Amino acid sequence: YLTFIFISDILGYMILKDVDSSRKYVIYNFIADMLLFMILAMVSGKIHSLSIAELFTYEQIGRHKDFVGLVTALAIFIKIGAFSFQSYLLDTSIARFQRMSTINIMFAPLSGILLLLKLHNILIVSDLFLPLLKIMSSLTFIVGVIFFILKDNIRKKVVYFNMSGLGALMIMLYENNFEWNKLFSIYYLCLFFYNILFFKLYLYQNRTDNVSDMINAKEINRVTMYMILLLMALLSNIFIFISYNISLELNHKLPLILSILITISIAIILNHIYCSPLNRRLDYLNKNSMRALSFIVNFAIIIGATRYFNIYHIYTF
Repeated sequence: YLTFIFISDILGYMILKDVDSSRKYVIYNFIADMLLFMILAMVSGKIHSLSIAELFTYEQIGRHKDFVGLVTALAIFIKIGAFSFQSYLLDTSIARFQRMSTINIMFAPLSGILLLLKLHNILIVSDLFLPLLKIMSSLTFIVGVIFFILKDNIRKKVVYFNMSGLGALMIMLYENNFEWNKLFSIYYLCLFFYNILFFKLYLYQNRTDNVSDMINAKEINRVTMYMILLLMALLSNIFIFISYNISLELNHKLPLILSILITISIAIILNHIYCSPLNRRLDYLNKNSMRALSFIVNFAIIIGATRYFNIYHIYTF
């Protein structure tokens, strides 16, 4: 499993293809990987097994439990890009939008979430871990939402948006005793689709980096801009429904509240873009002003999912 983590780090570096943006990415992930290698070597030597399924036995026979639990937590927080460790992900914002977005949602942070699921038996050997997880996941969510709204650069906004979504996911995993299910998979896919739609906004605003410089939707690529808005509304419908069902499953309203806060922050950003006071026309329109197949595929997936979750929502009553 650790080998797969190393390979994903290498693939992430190759995808970035930008020396400046990948420097911190490599250093931070190298540190996290070495911490994990050290802890797993230490634990495996004590329990005399290389099986992840046997890690729970370390709680009965292991020593230096706080050290093991907290160092493992540190490595996982680095991978996820949790609060105070997000700087290496922010550095990727100078790379191409698609590459940056892919790295932020599909590589190191996803590896961190998977490690949290796989290694929670080591983490909980320390009594300090669960309080630390609550604090870090809450700060990750809060800081992500605040800076998603405040940052002007749309690439950095996306980094903070993913940060808020991952912070909420860490809270949900804690409430579900670190067990993954289908609802969490679809929640994560919603975050991925939000990233795609943010890229579309960036693309059809002629790759304008700062939201404050974006033109009113009536002034540029009107059809595509309003199609993106419709997709955002449909995706948000799914996002709220899936969060509602997670709340039902966990018997806790917190997942729904967190998702509503994320959705409100998205609405604020869209209001800044679609109600922009800037009315100047650009000198040229995007050369690919309409990627019809892309929109057709997006609509087919999201509308199909919306119908499914409306039915699923009805059956939960």
